[in-house]
Amino acid sequence: MSLSAIKALEDKAHNFVSHIHEATNIGELENFSAVIDDLQNQIELIKTNEAFFGLKYRLKLAEKFNYNFVGRFIDDRAKVIQGDRQFFIDKSGQKIGVDYDEVCDFHEGMARVSMYGDWTWIDENGEEIGSGYQDVSDFYEGVAHWNLGTGYNFVTKDGGSLNDECYDDVGRFSEGFCSVKQDNDCFYINSKGEKVFGEYDEAGEFHNERAFVKFGDDTILIDNTGDELYEMYGEAVSDFKDGLAVIKEKDSCYFVGLDGEKVSNKKYQFLRQFSDGIAWAVVNEEIIAIDRGENIIFKSGQNFYGNSFNVVSDFYEGLASIMINGRWGYINKSGELAIKDSFSKTNPFVGDIAFVSKGGASYYINKKGEKVFDINYE
Repeated sequence: MSLSAIKALEDKAHNFVSHIHEATNIGELENFSAVIDDLQNQIELIKTNEAFFGLKYRLKLAEKFNYNFVGRFIDDRAKVIQGDRQFFIDKSGQKIGVDYDEVCDFHEGMARVSMYGDWTWIDENGEEIGSGYQDVSDFYEGVAHWNLGTGYNFVTKDGGSLNDECYDDVGRFSEGFCSVKQDNDCFYINSKGEKVFGEYDEAGEFHNERAFVKFGDDTILIDNTGDELYEMYGEAVSDFKDGLAVIKEKDSCYFVGLDGEKVSNKKYQFLRQFSDGIAWAVVNEEIIAIDRGENIIFKSGQNFYGNSFNVVSDFYEGLASIMINGRWGYINKSGELAIKDSFSKTNPFVGDIAFVSKGGASYYINKKGEKVFDINYE
């Protein structure tokens, strides 16, 4: 069976794992935080859209119709690669729309597609909303951006422009606002394309009705009316999630609440956002797992057959990957080794399965560490 393109489905996660393998100190962990955050967003998208719907069914489709690749179903649509052409099918296997040079997964009911170097978007029926775009983004809150060549503008799902402006740089819409840059000033626009507030050097996304902005070296916490709530003494290294954000001040990291105040007097050398109720931190060069009350649950010095772990991933579905002597396994939220450290690569659990590699073979395992089925690449 030719399933080489299934590997592409997991490439983002594999790249993440490869980076984490190389992380040996706090500085490198900080550099990889953006990679981890991006993967975390992808995992949440996967959960929401049944990413692993009918994986065996997808493999059977690839075999039956001689497809090189059948991707995950998102918005009930899956990307297919056959030779040098790409297109979409629905869950019945019916082809949707026409062939393209390149197609991207659906997001908010729209997918980016390319033909002869030009990009546009199609809806779930395969209908295009325009043509000739360059450097296009996914839709967020019903709005996407594209590059005019001289700058960026926004497009809505009916193909109309949000406004007539040309921006030097743009973010993406979150909680009704989007940060844009024009004439060296950063400010926010609303879903109507109207400027609402701000003249900043940098402006972040809104989460939990809060965003971080910068004036020179100063980091300011603002609310969704533009009011300044708190002047931070350090750099924001994460957005707000469940009412908490991570701040780095000189060589220390700590949590702040929605008011910008520290939630405790505890400081860490390195600190991650919470995932599945647990956050990773580093104290005195040792990795620790903490709960929402910042109580230590367990430490990396905990003994596993005479060894300790020195690299970790975030928790998903109650399990996290850890590295012990160069091999990967999984621990539970009590710090107990749930799946033996025997893999060369691991990925987060999605539902009850995770994609792993061992001895040159790649396959899916369940939460007992048992092989579910193989994926063989050419």
